[in-house]
Amino acid sequence: MHQNQAGTDPHHVLTMVNVPYKKTQLYDELTDGYEIFEHYYDVMMFLAVLCYREGEPKTDDYKGGGEGERGSIGIERFHGNSHYHAIVASLAYQRRGNPEAMADVEVHANVIPQYAAGGLEVYEEKFGDVAGDPTDAIANYINSCTEDGNPQREDDELQTILRNFEGLGV
Repeated sequence: MHQNQAGTDPHHVLTMVNVPYKKTQLYDELTDGYEIFEHYYDVMMFLAVLCYREGEPKTDDYKGGGEGERGSIGIERFHGNSHYHAIVASLAYQRRGNPEAMADVEVHANVIPQYAAGGLEVYEEKFGDVAGDPTDAIANYINSCTEDGNPQREDDELQTILRNFEGLGV
């Protein structure tokens, strides 16, 4: 097993880094309530992508403690999924403008909740007044992202999420 310069197993370092985030009722609604997503980290990635597309990352109250409850997810949840890891690295670069940020776990742990908190605001604007199950509204939004004239790649994360919805029978 490889070790970093300090002699610490890099996989062990990942398990020690947590991503603090602003956990609102939306996380419970989208996982346990409507079962759109399986895990909170899936919700975080959806919100982060939503923010990247239409919002601004938040640099204040993005870790919770203010309006929202403070949650925490291990960074390994994001790094253990190749799509999520690529998104997180891209967001880190976008936010910091430094290629080294793409491999910096601590930067990742800060950037994810900043984009997710920004995505919470976008979500409220787009879907906040949807009564009941928001699954169809979210799926329609994802579909509209490919119909608005912007070329989308086949492996676009929103399309990946839509394919997951289709697996739920939506």
